[in-house]
Amino acid sequence: MTPEVAEALAFAQIQWPDAAKSELVTKLVLVGQQNLKSQRDDDRARHHQAVTATAGMLPGAYGADYLDQLRADWPQ
Repeated sequence: MTPEVAEALAFAQIQWPDAAKSELVTKLVLVGQQNLKSQRDDDRARHHQAVTATAGMLPGAYGADYLDQLRADWPQ
């Protein structure tokens, strides 16, 4: 057992004093999963907010035939 895992289990034992060691591991895994989901949701919300905040900021920056011009020198 690594020191980091031992520390996590010790902390979990304080949070859930009546839990067996195997239950502590399960609880830590589930809490970690929930934290990762929450972080992912926060990241997605920030991304959406950034896209919404910048949408339409460059009207006219690209002409109607921009993509055709861009792709003109691409290999066929």
